Amino acid sequence: MFTDFSSPLVSVKLRDELPIPIKKSLLNIERAQWAHHPKYHGKAEFFIHYHEGLLNTSSYILNTLVELLNGSNDPALHETKLKEIYRAGMSLINNAEHHHKIEDHLYFPEFKRLEPKLGAGIDLLENDHLALSAALGQFSISLNQSMIPGSSYSAWGLLYQSAIDVDRILNRHLNDEEEIIIPIFLRH
Repeated sequence: MFTDFSSPLVSVKLRDELPIPIKKSLLNIERAQWAHHPKYHGKAEFFIHYHEGLLNTSSYILNTLVELLNGSNDPALHETKLKEIYRAGMSLINNAEHHHKIEDHLYFPEFKRLEPKLGAGIDLLENDHLALSAALGQFSISLNQSMIPGSSYSAWGLLYQSAIDVDRILNRHLNDEEEIIIPIFLRH
C-alpha cells in the first residue's frame, strides 16, 4: 500500500495521525471500550502499561534536561542531573529497542496472519521502528557526549534536541501502534 515512508502522511516524524487507508482497515473496537473488554486484562493491558512506562521515561528525561539547562551553574548539580538523565536515557533506549524487537519478530508476523487486512498498518509500524531506532541511536550518541567531563551547554542542547526527536516519534508511534494492535489482542 505504501512505498514512500518518507511522505508527510506516512512518516512517523511528520504525520499527525494514522493515514486514512489504515484508519479504514482498523478493527472496530474504539479506544474508549478497550478497558471494559473482557480480554483487556492480559496482553492488551500489558502493552498499554509498557507504552506508558516508555512515555513517562521520555517525559522525565525532557523535564530533567530543562532543569539542567535552566539550572544553576553548580557543577555538582550538573553532575547529578546528567547521571539521572543518563540512567533514564539508557533505560529508555534498552526498553524501547527490546520491546520493538519482540514486536517485529514475534507479534507483527502473527498479527499479519490473524488479520491480513491490517498488513499495511503493521508495515507502517515496522517502518516506525526503523525511524525510532535511528533516533535512539542519535540520542545515545548525544547522551554519551554529554557525559564527557567538561561537556558544555552546547552538548546538553544537542542532547535536548535529540530527546525531543525521540519523544515526538515515541508519542506518535505508540499511539498509532495501540490503535492498530490493541484491538487484535481483544479479538483473538
